[in-house]
Amino acid sequence: MTFYRIASDPPAVQVDLIYATAENFTGKTLYDAPVFALIGETIEALKKAKQQLAAMDFGLLLWDGYRPFATQAMMWEMIQDERYVSDPHKTGGRHTRGTAVDLTLTDRSGRPLQMPTLFDDFSEKASYAYQDLPEDVLARRTLLKSVMEDSGFVAFATEWWHFDLQGWEKYPPHHVSLSSLQNAPLVKL
Repeated sequence: MTFYRIASDPPAVQVDLIYATAENFTGKTLYDAPVFALIGETIEALKKAKQQLAAMDFGLLLWDGYRPFATQAMMWEMIQDERYVSDPHKTGGRHTRGTAVDLTLTDRSGRPLQMPTLFDDFSEKASYAYQDLPEDVLARRTLLKSVMEDSGFVAFATEWWHFDLQGWEKYPPHHVSLSSLQNAPLVKL
């Protein structure tokens, strides 16, 4: 399986790899390198989503993609709630395959738009079932889900920002460090 690094291409696509900093729910830097990586099939589906959104004057802010198995295991030990973190010992993990992406919408200038919650909000507000939100926020959440699903992804019911490539289960989990992917081919969406 070949991994590719995703390049920021502001304002249409921006990468803010949250776990490569301490500014995440753990308060620790979890990644050994600031590399946003995905496999080719995921990138092709994400390109479709980007094109659809660009036609409507929206962009994407990417927070997370491939996550090494060891990091997934560490996150599982901290949370142990499959609504928010998959148990890699049971499923192999979702992000460990290069088929999952965490993202949000931006306006045409690249500014993040208000969505139901911030990234990694482990509350009912992050769920698609949660409806007590302003109409414009509900509309953006629905738009993002619709475009991503139309592009070949499956939404994750308890996290509005998380999408898996359809058929993600057939791809193997990986133990490759992000630092070892620093020289992977760089692509723009």
